Amino acid sequence: MAQAGLTALRNAAADTGGKEVLGLLRQAEAHAQHLAVPEPGTGSSLVACPVFQLNGQTVRTISAVMRFDTAVEVTTSQLRIELMFPADDAAEAFFRGHVPARPPGGSGTAPVPQS
Repeated sequence: MAQAGLTALRNAAADTGGKEVLGLLRQAEAHAQHLAVPEPGTGSSLVACPVFQLNGQTVRTISAVMRFDTAVEVTTSQLRIELMFPADDAAEAFFRGHVPARPPGGSGTAPVPQS
């Protein structure tokens, strides 16, 4: 997961050259210097399978990133869509059973889990 995050930060730094992104990238690389570097051509920054420990429960997910790098318009070429899905029935049940609290003073309704 750390390598996927570093790859995303490196792409963002190359795309924007922004001082904040470059600073964040330097910090992330410093924190991750002890991690093994994957061999070139192995793995993908577009798909990752994070596993979370949430309230004592293991929740497995699959995360995918869609990019529009070859778009002609600069704004579109920097667009990234990141999606996360449950990877198994237990993760599906966890997410369907979780109903976020309403924000204070919010007028919207909280989603209702489907059975």
